[in-house]
Amino acid sequence: MNIIRIAPQVTDPEAAAGIFSARTLIVPTAAELVYAPFVMFRYTVEMTGFRGEKKAFEGLFLADLIQGGPMNVPRGTRFEVGPGLEDRLSQLIPRIEGSQKGGDAVIRLETGSVSVAQVLPALIEQEVAMAKGKKLLRYDLMRLAGGLRYRRLDITPLPGAITIHYPLWLVYYRRRGKELAFRVVDAVTGRREGGDLARSIAMGLVGKRPAGQAPEFSHGAHPR
Repeated sequence: MNIIRIAPQVTDPEAAAGIFSARTLIVPTAAELVYAPFVMFRYTVEMTGFRGEKKAFEGLFLADLIQGGPMNVPRGTRFEVGPGLEDRLSQLIPRIEGSQKGGDAVIRLETGSVSVAQVLPALIEQEVAMAKGKKLLRYDLMRLAGGLRYRRLDITPLPGAITIHYPLWLVYYRRRGKELAFRVVDAVTGRREGGDLARSIAMGLVGKRPAGQAPEFSHGAHPR
């Protein structure tokens, strides 16, 4: 299956399992790499203060296509675009590509062929995910800016939204009751993830496998 994906930085299942094990005594049984569908879009923000002063900026945002969970792209992130994607991503990438600071994160967008079993299904449309992401983004921006400093905050999505697939490691382990569970490790940043993202992954897994069926381990550590 050919997809547009963010290239993983953590590519080894043992490394992903090590990230999981770093803060726990639980020994993982397996790790597999999956790709979750996200809509990537640019947006403009205009904030109006109580005295009429305005502040405007642009940003890049990801909302998952499973339940609309947000993933904001830090300002200053640099992108590398793989062959054949320049035209498709021209409305998203050029304006944030110029930063050359040594500490900036670099994300590579590329086309890749992966197993169908690795790709989680999209459960909602792009427009629904963008609307949910926009609502959560507005809340976060108002919280960070201080709700009493601005009387109005407008977020406008820009043209050029595209579906991309984000790489995540699922690290499996056995609970005390012996049932199979998993934790999510971001394959780009190497961080452990939970909350809305973990719930989205769980929802995406439902329907891909019969209840109680263990994952295939061709892309992870062998089960113990």
